[in-house]
Amino acid sequence: MHPYMNLIRLLLPCLLWAWLPLRGGAQALPAYHQLETGGYTRTFIVHLPAGYTGQSPLPVVFMFHGSSGNGEKFFWISGWKEKADAEGFIAVFPDGLSYCIEEDGRRKQTTKWNDGKLETYVCPGQALPDDVQFVRDMVRYLDSAFVIDRRRVFASGFSNGAQFVFRLAIEASDVIAAVAGVGGDLTLSDPVAPRPIPVFQVGGAADPGILERRGGLPMPSSPEALRTDSLFGPIMDRWVAVLGLGDTYDTQSGDWHYAVGFEAGGGPYIFALVKGLEHRYPNGGNNPAGYVAADRFWRFFSRHPMP
Repeated sequence: MHPYMNLIRLLLPCLLWAWLPLRGGAQALPAYHQLETGGYTRTFIVHLPAGYTGQSPLPVVFMFHGSSGNGEKFFWISGWKEKADAEGFIAVFPDGLSYCIEEDGRRKQTTKWNDGKLETYVCPGQALPDDVQFVRDMVRYLDSAFVIDRRRVFASGFSNGAQFVFRLAIEASDVIAAVAGVGGDLTLSDPVAPRPIPVFQVGGAADPGILERRGGLPMPSSPEALRTDSLFGPIMDRWVAVLGLGDTYDTQSGDWHYAVGFEAGGGPYIFALVKGLEHRYPNGGNNPAGYVAADRFWRFFSRHPMP
């Protein structure tokens, strides 16, 4: 082998990494910030929209990654930085902490959010930092470092990150105006919402976890069937009770999704099932429906500032 080939092989990944952010024109690189909370140094990416001047208060959207992920991964793939530039808000991509996890009799190290059941599967003897307090501290940090609209602070998440934002809907409704999650559910044992807030929940009809829980049963074929489904119905029932909603609901049907929405009473709740969506955060290019969570969720968020 030519002596320079080994050098090229070593440098090529670095060259590709440097090139990737520039595809289709110059793009902003991740801007990392950190703060001390609960005895830990926590990190997060803050993406300011193009043309940010600091003259007017802007909304904030947090994007919480899933297990084994990090903020930078979702900075690139979630669609939220592009949506922030298009709509004029600040997008934040925090990093979860790494834990020893016990699954199927084996131990592994992975990042997680403390969604309310983390203590049930971490290896013994590990401290569980307060991620809800981390969110509160990030909001305070953003409020001091930038010009934000405290009535329009929202949170979205994927998988374990979705489970965490649903926890925020219960335990941080004084700082978070609305939440939306994909591929996760509320895991708190006895949730009581001091202030019911708007919740948007999305499931994938091709998600292996959902398919396993269904045990071979076919997927609902209409939004009405979705509402009474043996798996999805109880998920909706729980949120209806937690948010203080009545059982009156509206439905929406499209070529690629069914949705059920509850409005009366407390904070509105929407459950949507997206056909063909696997266990992914939908960004338009990773599902046959072309479903873009950032687009759908931003429309939902923009209608629901904090009172």
